[in-house]
Amino acid sequence: MEKKIYPNNPLGIIAIFVFFIEAITAASLGFLKDNDELLKMIVIFIISFPSIIALLFFSILIFKREILFAPSDYKDEGNFMQIISQKFDKLETQQKVNQTVNHPPTKVDDVYILVDKLLDQKEYKNIVRIGRAYLKLDENKKCFSFFEYVSKKMPKSDDFYYTVIANCAYSKIRLKEFDKAIMYLDEVESILGKKMEVWHLTAMAYSLYMLGREASFNEYMDRAKKHIGFNDELKTSRELYPELLDHLIEVEQK
Repeated sequence: MEKKIYPNNPLGIIAIFVFFIEAITAASLGFLKDNDELLKMIVIFIISFPSIIALLFFSILIFKREILFAPSDYKDEGNFMQIISQKFDKLETQQKVNQTVNHPPTKVDDVYILVDKLLDQKEYKNIVRIGRAYLKLDENKKCFSFFEYVSKKMPKSDDFYYTVIANCAYSKIRLKEFDKAIMYLDEVESILGKKMEVWHLTAMAYSLYMLGREASFNEYMDRAKKHIGFNDELKTSRELYPELLDHLIEVEQK
């Protein structure tokens, strides 16, 4: 059987493309000896082009290696089809997520099938996006139900768990159930400790303020003001917690 001498996969095509570009530019050097400026640019191109190609190649190799190979490069072409199928499935799931974020279902139960799929894929960031869509619509009961459902299904060891719990707290704040909000924020603090973010501290301070627990409020408000991100979050904090306007004043960060 006659051997194939032409590239039959994306990797081979890239190699041929790079070879011809380098060969053509190198051959043109002799015609540019009287044009120093253009010659300098061509030399820079010849040196930098392979480096750029190598950088792009290794980036693809790390993140999307499957696009460098043809089905025939696999011992079992079914493996190639499986990878492609997974890619299409992930793309379809992402489209469903975007649709759900833009138009959350009226019944929260209708979105749980998608959520379960995202949980299996550990797509926690997309799950949070869906839940916060209800918060933006001021559908606070639905938002709480959503995040409570997620909190019972995802591992507590995951980094996104405290984000889910924090959103349970924000829902409870919107519902004016401040004691329950504090309970969830306490759990957030038990996870983050001194790394608690400024928006968590401000939410805790607000809940304590609304319950009239002045000493604890002053403690958390002071911690929030000492946080490096306090001034950056001032505008949002003032919109969310208008009762604290007298306390939400820009401070000089040390």
